[in-house]
Amino acid sequence: MKPKRAKFNHESFYMIEDRNRFYQPIVGKLINEYRHTATFEIINWNDVDKKTLKELNFRIVVKKKNVVKID
Repeated sequence: MKPKRAKFNHESFYMIEDRNRFYQPIVGKLINEYRHTATFEIINWNDVDKKTLKELNFRIVVKKKNVVKID
């Protein structure tokens, strides 16, 4: 059995790394959290990824394992 992942905080910012969709890690703020995924509003991004993010309305759903809290 795998240990449970700690719940995310709505007031914190998170670095999201999704190499399949984005060239550089992006920074987002939590909107909603699910069992294995979470929805984030993108706050900071690289200009190369802007077109992709604009198509997604600057909101993405990612796996929790690809997310790291920024201290």
